[in-house]
Amino acid sequence: MELEGEGKEIAFAEQLPNNKRMILVTITNPEHGYELDLTIKMSANGRPMPSYKLPIMKALYLNANLASLVVSQDGSFLLPPETLYPEFDPSERNYVVNVPEDTNYVFIRAELPEDVYSTAKLFSGNAEKANTNLTTSFDSGSIDLEYGSNVFEIVVTADSGETKTYTLTVDRELSSANIIEKFEITDFLENEVSVDIDHDENTIDVIVPIETDLSNLDVKVTHTGFSVQHNGTNGTAKTNNPAEFFDVDFSTSSRTFTVIAANEDPRSYTVTVTPMDPVATVSIVGSEQDKVFGSLEDAFAYVNLLSGSITATITVLQDIEEQEPITITAVTSSKTINLVSEGENTITLTDDGSLFAIPSNVTLNIGGTSSNKLTLKGKEGNGSALVTVSGGTFTLGANAIITENKRSSNAGNNGGGVYLNGGTFNMTGGTISGNSATNGGGVYVNGGIFDFQNGTISENSVANGGSGGGVYFAGTTFNMSGTVAGTVISDNSATNGGGIYVASGTFTMNGGAVSAPANGTAIYNSSTSNTAIRINGGNVTATGTSGIAVHSINSTVIVSQTAGPVTSISSGNTNTSRGTIFIDAANTNERVRIEGGTVSNTNASGNFVYAGNGQLTINRTLLIPVNRIHPNTVKLGTNNNFERYFTLFQTAFSSTPANQTSTITVLQSTEITDSGEFVLDSNKDIHIVVENGRTLGIILAPGNFPVFNIQIGSTLTLGSDSPLATGILTLSGDDKDAQPNRRGVFNDGTLNMYKNVTISNFYTSGDGGGVYVGLNCTFNMYGGTISHNKALDGNGGGVRVFGGTFTMRNNSTIEHNTAFFRGGGVHASSSGSNVGGIVTMWDTAKISNNIGGNTGGGICVDGQGSRFTMRDQTIISNNSVIGIPARPPDIPAARGNGGGVAVVVSSRFELYGGKIYGNDLGDESFANTAEFNGASFYSSNGVWTYIWNGTSLVNLTPSNRVFDKTLEGFEFDGNPFQDD
Repeated sequence: MELEGEGKEIAFAEQLPNNKRMILVTITNPEHGYELDLTIKMSANGRPMPSYKLPIMKALYLNANLASLVVSQDGSFLLPPETLYPEFDPSERNYVVNVPEDTNYVFIRAELPEDVYSTAKLFSGNAEKANTNLTTSFDSGSIDLEYGSNVFEIVVTADSGETKTYTLTVDRELSSANIIEKFEITDFLENEVSVDIDHDENTIDVIVPIETDLSNLDVKVTHTGFSVQHNGTNGTAKTNNPAEFFDVDFSTSSRTFTVIAANEDPRSYTVTVTPMDPVATVSIVGSEQDKVFGSLEDAFAYVNLLSGSITATITVLQDIEEQEPITITAVTSSKTINLVSEGENTITLTDDGSLFAIPSNVTLNIGGTSSNKLTLKGKEGNGSALVTVSGGTFTLGANAIITENKRSSNAGNNGGGVYLNGGTFNMTGGTISGNSATNGGGVYVNGGIFDFQNGTISENSVANGGSGGGVYFAGTTFNMSGTVAGTVISDNSATNGGGIYVASGTFTMNGGAVSAPANGTAIYNSSTSNTAIRINGGNVTATGTSGIAVHSINSTVIVSQTAGPVTSISSGNTNTSRGTIFIDAANTNERVRIEGGTVSNTNASGNFVYAGNGQLTINRTLLIPVNRIHPNTVKLGTNNNFERYFTLFQTAFSSTPANQTSTITVLQSTEITDSGEFVLDSNKDIHIVVENGRTLGIILAPGNFPVFNIQIGSTLTLGSDSPLATGILTLSGDDKDAQPNRRGVFNDGTLNMYKNVTISNFYTSGDGGGVYVGLNCTFNMYGGTISHNKALDGNGGGVRVFGGTFTMRNNSTIEHNTAFFRGGGVHASSSGSNVGGIVTMWDTAKISNNIGGNTGGGICVDGQGSRFTMRDQTIISNNSVIGIPARPPDIPAARGNGGGVAVVVSSRFELYGGKIYGNDLGDESFANTAEFNGASFYSSNGVWTYIWNGTSLVNLTPSNRVFDKTLEGFEFDGNPFQDD
């Protein structure tokens, strides 16, 4: 039988053998350490028998040994444990471990036998370090070590109460460390004293304030050794760390401080204490004695604490190579500080921030009238301008320099040299150079007044496509004055406004000089105020072929000569859509007003002013250098006679700005051979004039294009209406190449033509050999000649009017032109939308010696709404011929209709006077002729024909009536109208 647990009662019926007197009882899983009583009750044949009580006690273990002991430096107990001496044996009670001096802590593991019930505790002195009731092992965790012997006891207690103590001694090698880590003069704050510890030379140099009593200083020494002592008063070794010494005398010589290591190795340091050199003096108006300071901070701190309205002068006595930002405060309503230099000294900023931040009620003047140079030098990657003005007044005077402050490229880091955020910045001299920022590499104005009277702003730059290399202005007023050589903004760089960028406010230039880097912009204006740029005196220059002197987005630029040096604005720009002054205007208000001075372009192909959509007003004659006139071929005069000169006609034509009226004047006799197409687009208005005694010949190259292509909205004027004009303009084809668009002029806008202009020898496979007039377009022929042009397989050998208007006046002549179909001289017809072609002849205009292949040798008008009005002109010696071969001049004997005039297909003819007949020059061999009908005039198909009877127009012919079949023709002089 088996009994498990305690307090169990088990009933069973087993017959014990008669000869057996023993019962075997097995107890499993007893609670260790507890006594156990077992009672056995028995019965026989149902009758109880005496009970038996069996007391059972646990076995007590006497084993208090350790199974193992390991010491480790890293806690892993893997690689490798520190060596015990002697090697571990459970019977050995004392062990030693030696570790190097740099061992700051160890880990201890003790293991117990697995079959022994015991506990172990770790002690260091009387302090228990670890305690565990585990029966296997314990880890001590990290245990700090002192130098020398560190004794630990491990006490093991067995179940029986028996104990055994193991002693472990960890010997840490005594330290050889003996350096001074920190040396302090406790009489001062830490930032008032400079301490330089040199462990190689074993020296300590201490700089204390200027007026320090060196004979009575208190010293604190932080070291790595066991003790420290010095050779002066109270030289007893100090074992505390840090060690303090009082009343140490450094007035007569240096002192020696010796650090003793734990292993007794000494190291001696020679300590020298000296007052700092004077850095700056402060003089106060009204005070007789200057104060001397060992730092610039101390000098400004002294001035900051002064009350009342004061004027102080701070004189820098030496270079300051490591300067933190200076704090300037105003405890009074008025404080003026003059910062000057005793010699040529530099203050170098080393920490991030502004070297000077000038608040309200403070005026800081740097340089002034001092003859000595003072340089403020910034730092790379600074987050602030070198000088920031926040409501106060800053003056940069003679011999003062602000330089090398290069702000980080983060967005919004504006103003490299000076940042004006309200208040006033007066620049009366000095230099701002070599600075950089996102915007305003030299100066950034964000509100306030910038008065630039003298000095130089140069070689500053911006990053990330920023604006205003020299100055970015978004304040109230920016005034620039002085001499051209004395007040200079030059060699700065930026995407927009290499010299100056005006974002708002008003920039007035009364003197000085502003220039841009190569191909940059000197002054860039994005302000939307009415007038943001006023140039009353001084020079503005842009170099390079893309340089712009003044670029304004949408506000007026005024150029005059009212102050300072002679106003001169110049560039070398060759871009035809830019100029010396470039106005990128969005409306047609006045955007450039020139009242004086000189605006010039040193490049012959460049604009002086490009006004965009804006107006240009010139109230004074511009001074244009003589060498700009010769040997140039043509000059281009845009709105208001603003002139540019070009060597080539083609260049002048392509340089004509959009949306402007321009006059191209030919200055020298010129012939353009193999000419391409000249296109008038973008609503251009171009007037081409040849100077008296000069000629311009344009000979079209082979190809499918006209000489002039006038697009919708544009106007071309050829010649001059002056009675004294004698210049000759000739447009000529080669009379060989037939192409659909090979004409003299293709007109989809307005064409004006005057005397001494000839359009001849053009040969097209379509309509209008000399001139083609498109739908709703206008051709005013006030003189000149259209001759010897051909429309192969088309109409209108001289002129084709397709739903447009054609007017001939004065001595206009259309002669010797040929059309395969209708209108050898002129053909007018309606468009598909029944917009008729309108032809009017006035004065002494003449159509003669033209050949129409089918109808209308001189002129043919057909189509709904088309009309021909004749007022005292001549139509003479024209022919209407059927069957003109592909290439005249061979003309067959067969004749067509309307040798002089043919009016057909619902069109209209109004005759107020004139001649339609044979040769009015006395040669009867030339006559208006036609094979079938109307040698002089033919009408058919519902045409309305009217003749003036002195009081009204009378319909002379009904539909389909032929008028005047004779060769002689007729002359009618009933026109009551005058040529007005």
